[in-house]
Amino acid sequence: MKVYQKLQKKKTMEIGFKKIPITISPFFFVLVGIISYLNGNSLLSMGIFAIAIFISLLLHELGHALTALSFGQRVRISFVGFGGITHRFGPKLKLWQEFAITLNGPLMGIFIFTSAYILNQNIHPTHSPLLFTTVAIFFWINVLWTILNLVPVQPLDGGQLLKIVLTMLFGLMGTKIALFLSLLCAALLALLFLITPHFIVGILFLILTLENFKLWKESLHLSKSDQIPAIQTLLNKAKKAMQQGEYQVALEEFELVRSHAKKGVLYLQATEAEAFLLNDIGEKPSAYQLLQAEQHKLSTPALRLLHHLSYATGHFQRGIELGKKVYQFFPDYHTALINALCHAAKREAFPSIEWLKCAIQAGLPNLEETLAKPEWDGIRNTEEFATFLQDH
Repeated sequence: MKVYQKLQKKKTMEIGFKKIPITISPFFFVLVGIISYLNGNSLLSMGIFAIAIFISLLLHELGHALTALSFGQRVRISFVGFGGITHRFGPKLKLWQEFAITLNGPLMGIFIFTSAYILNQNIHPTHSPLLFTTVAIFFWINVLWTILNLVPVQPLDGGQLLKIVLTMLFGLMGTKIALFLSLLCAALLALLFLITPHFIVGILFLILTLENFKLWKESLHLSKSDQIPAIQTLLNKAKKAMQQGEYQVALEEFELVRSHAKKGVLYLQATEAEAFLLNDIGEKPSAYQLLQAEQHKLSTPALRLLHHLSYATGHFQRGIELGKKVYQFFPDYHTALINALCHAAKREAFPSIEWLKCAIQAGLPNLEETLAKPEWDGIRNTEEFATFLQDH
């Protein structure tokens, strides 16, 4: 991890003000270069486009950052592949403060293109062609970016503003509604732009559609307890204790999170983390019971663990029921072998052998040791097993 962080520092350019550090990824320069190349008709105009894009995005992010600073938060700005991000740290803010921070980014863009429009009305294009062109570029960049950024799609500012307003009006249900509307809008815009010459914008909204779909699915499990900072803090403490090897402390704190939250995302995260810990320390039946109770809400890694625990604890039918779904996410020899062993334990020769063949194709090591497992005893005398041995 430390090596990765050092590499990341080398890959970014660091500038900034005293209270607002700024990092710039190389991919940002690539994006700016592509946009400038596509819109400029000379090296000079491409240079103007590049400078205008950077200044406009910087002022936009400063609109967010300076407002957050005024509310007592610490900030950092990053320029990445698709634009700028203002990272905020510090005390939890009220919704109206979040609204003000979010709104002041687009307001900066509106200020820039309004100023550019007024300025261009007083510039004669033949007397000062370079200045006229520069101001016009600033105008159009900020008009287009402001309109795009105010589209009600998360994580764009328009999507964030919609989320804050609906949360103010309807609480947790408003958050869920905002995510659904964000997903719907992103999908429609992706379809619209993909069938036009502006297909690059369509690809951007397609990516946002996938991200919003993931967020919307997660939001279905949100509960009021997920909005309580104390429970989030307790969950983080439990995870840290687990990382430090303080397993008993971690187990107790995971249980506290579950008892306080009772349902929701934090409850599910604590349940999954506790199950992984119980599995690591050999308490497989307890881990199985935890995950089995939440089987329809589990993340894919937790679903894979439940599949493994079903076999390990002798719940072979449950392992069979989970088998195909888990294999879709993890098509490796380990998953296929568990499916084969569960079917073998249920004396189901044909599916057992078919899954065993899948495991071999996926790189199963040491077939001889695998075939020595007692689960095969119920089908060793079958025709399917005999044919398999002949072929292998």
